[in-house]
Amino acid sequence: MAKNYYKILGVSKSSTKEEIKKAYRLLAKEFHPDKNKGNKEAEEKFKEISEAYYVLGDDKRRKEYDMYGSEQRGFQGQHGFNHQNVDFSSIFDQMFKNRGRRSTRKNQFSGFTDVFSDIFDDNMHFKDSDGQYYYSNQTPVKGQDLETSITIEFLEAVRGTEKVVSVGDKKIKLKIQKGIQESTKLRLKGQGYSSGAGAAGDLYITVHINPHQYFKREGNDIHLDVPITVAEAIKGGKIKVPTINGSLMVNVPDHIADKTTLRLKGKGIETASGVRGDQYLALYITLPKHITSKGHELLEIFTKENPYNPREHF
Repeated sequence: MAKNYYKILGVSKSSTKEEIKKAYRLLAKEFHPDKNKGNKEAEEKFKEISEAYYVLGDDKRRKEYDMYGSEQRGFQGQHGFNHQNVDFSSIFDQMFKNRGRRSTRKNQFSGFTDVFSDIFDDNMHFKDSDGQYYYSNQTPVKGQDLETSITIEFLEAVRGTEKVVSVGDKKIKLKIQKGIQESTKLRLKGQGYSSGAGAAGDLYITVHINPHQYFKREGNDIHLDVPITVAEAIKGGKIKVPTINGSLMVNVPDHIADKTTLRLKGKGIETASGVRGDQYLALYITLPKHITSKGHELLEIFTKENPYNPREHF
């Protein structure tokens, strides 16, 4: 018995390709087996409307159908399609059975994928007109995730800060916890692309940190090179040094060697979880840029009064 594919889809013979696709989309969502589990009538209806769309959704097959109808021998045409030799029920059963197995379905149903590819993805999910995906039971699939990056200053990373991030037309307030590490990726749930049905993707923000002029970070510890004078190295004394929380007076022991390291316990970075690092001071003995004649005379006196050979162990 001849089938009226136009009537099955509820369209007229003069309907455009887009009108036919729209009609099929609505019917397919209504009768899809995932939405009508156990309903054999709905399953058969889905196969029937899919068969109709398979023919009318393709320009060449539609032209042959308009010329010969669905039952005529001439309908098999040059495209290898013969309605009488095609078991649509079997094909659609296999299409749903093979959901998620891309290569299998493509090989077996290559004739169908060209027609249905703009409506279904490879897992038999519906695609809306905006390119977002919907499961066949009309549950919205999560929208696409977005990724961006932000650069903050060293002390902002140490102490924590708030920033406003622009993503498209949206401005999003971002709270950055203290102690954040370089290249940390933050996730803002639901701030990505919307699927068109309220199920938005997530926004991932990678945090980059500008280096500091003096401080260097290793884990939660802070390292600082501190220049001292010859007199300070010999006599010792108190010197003022910067820390991430302000200046601090530090006692330098007397008679210290160059590159001596002092540890300031608990003066490093404190993380959001309460872990706190230390600060390390590397003391470098420096010389004045200019020494006066009087200074040279005093240096001669100092050398005579305090003779020593630093290379005697060679």
